[in-house]
Amino acid sequence: DGCDAAALQLHTSTGQVVFAGANLSVLHLPANEPIIRRRGDNLRLGYRDAMDARPSEQPFLCRPGDRLVMTTDGVVDQVGHPMGQGQTPRALGFKRLMQFLEKERDSDASALMNKLGHHLQEWQGDGLRRDDVTALCLQLF
Repeated sequence: DGCDAAALQLHTSTGQVVFAGANLSVLHLPANEPIIRRRGDNLRLGYRDAMDARPSEQPFLCRPGDRLVMTTDGVVDQVGHPMGQGQTPRALGFKRLMQFLEKERDSDASALMNKLGHHLQEWQGDGLRRDDVTALCLQLF
């Protein structure tokens, strides 16, 4: 089986960040600016026909107060009911995830992850969880 993967290198003294992802993204929440989605490459890691596949490095700068959020695809692919029971189930998706993060952007990293967990449970409702769910938030000081 192949896998999705991401690596993040953070130089705290300079604020320099290097992101590399295979089918995963990092969401950059700069203080007082719109959220930036940095997409990973569309790669097949771990398959024999793609043994030399390597995601490209994406450097960018962060400042104190910025946050970086990464999730597995299980978060954005989670099916739920956007308008309650009886409606057509839909994936949470990046658009709704980014809207949630924008609404909760003043929360510290720990509170933001707790709120995201509750939000995802509400979205899922009585539906099945179809994939692993992992979320990470780094807050720069």
